[in-house]
Amino acid sequence: MVYSFIVQDSGIKYDGLEPYMFPGNHECPEDWCDNLINRARPFWGEELNNVYSPVALAYLATHDPVYAVNFLCQMSEDLSFKVFVGNEYINDELLNLLFGKVVRINTPAKNAYDKINEIHLTAKPVISRDYTLIITAMGCSGRVLQKRLWYEYDNVFLFDFGSLMDALCGWNTRAWIELTKFNHIEFLNKLKWQTYH
Repeated sequence: MVYSFIVQDSGIKYDGLEPYMFPGNHECPEDWCDNLINRARPFWGEELNNVYSPVALAYLATHDPVYAVNFLCQMSEDLSFKVFVGNEYINDELLNLLFGKVVRINTPAKNAYDKINEIHLTAKPVISRDYTLIITAMGCSGRVLQKRLWYEYDNVFLFDFGSLMDALCGWNTRAWIELTKFNHIEFLNKLKWQTYH
């Protein structure tokens, strides 16, 4: 949906710039995208076709908050077994609002990759035999964990929550948070109203 790369025989065509994106708010220069794809290509393991960016939820939260809230409410109501693997400083009240009942695995707030093997071993016995939704919010290390779990289980859905989690915690860690003047309190109030009405 947002910022997809479509790779064709004739080269790379970018077809994912959405309305209201701008530099610093999920829009990236073509040469940056070229560099990213060229660096990933040797490790991809197959021909690059469609590659989707993880910024969709953050983008929707700023430019179509009703849609984003509805999505999060569906996730909260989902009856799948849910595991949250993420930053130890995210409070339980926020996680409950976002996801409903969830098993929590804490990760360091910084340099989570230093503990990736330990985090991986902690997550494995928690995963249910039934369908499991695994939500990560641990920076780039979450992608490493997801790749490991992807190859080990066929009963999981992996969802990287991305930088919206920082924004909802009130942490100004990304340019888009400040540039869009994202109001996390207003967004959370909409989510609470939708959840409890």
